[in-house]
Amino acid sequence: WDVSSVTNFAGMFISCNNFNADITGWDVSSGTTWTEAFQDCTIFNQDVGSWDMADVAYTYRMFKQAKAFNQNVGSWNMSSVVMMREMFSYAWDFNNGGSSTINNWNVTASTDFRQMFFYSDFNQPIGSWTINTSASVGMYQMLRLTPFNQDISDWDISLVNNLTGFFEQNTALSTANYNLLLHHWEAEDPVDSLNFHGGDATTDTTSGSVDGTAARARLVLATGSGGDGWTITDGD
Repeated sequence: WDVSSVTNFAGMFISCNNFNADITGWDVSSGTTWTEAFQDCTIFNQDVGSWDMADVAYTYRMFKQAKAFNQNVGSWNMSSVVMMREMFSYAWDFNNGGSSTINNWNVTASTDFRQMFFYSDFNQPIGSWTINTSASVGMYQMLRLTPFNQDISDWDISLVNNLTGFFEQNTALSTANYNLLLHHWEAEDPVDSLNFHGGDATTDTTSGSVDGTAARARLVLATGSGGDGWTITDGD
């Protein structure tokens, strides 16, 4: 197929349960929209890591419920993507197979990460991502039901307005990584009165060389008392 002029791939293979054709060589450089393109393609697992994604704006639900997909997409240029919501949601096997990490993705255009990795096997470094600080950002259930255990404490979450269920049902996050996250995020003067789920993670006063317990206490302290008024659900 010559798809070199196609700009909109939305829903192209949605619910094609038997689709697993080799489309590695497609020229998709004109594409701007991949919304739901492989949603419910339950056996699709082809190498698409070399695709030119530089002009893509929407990857909403691109691989949602593509339960077998686990290819290396770390080389994709994501700098134009504004919505990554549910991109790998229910993609059970997805852990970015291969050596090129998505830690290198430029995600500064995106404001919607809701349920991006929800219920997947994802556990790769993404701590180098630079979060958009010019607009409100949503991260509802972003890493819920994953084995994620990485350091993302350097993210600037000062304009993130939804962290509900962020790590809900995550049993893997270490105390050191949780301490670092709470310590650095609290220092960024985050949005007040957020609901944040830390999964089963717990804090202490030393792991990661920071005092996570104190940072947690400041986050949940009422705004009128100098805190951030967060509601935190975790293992503490």
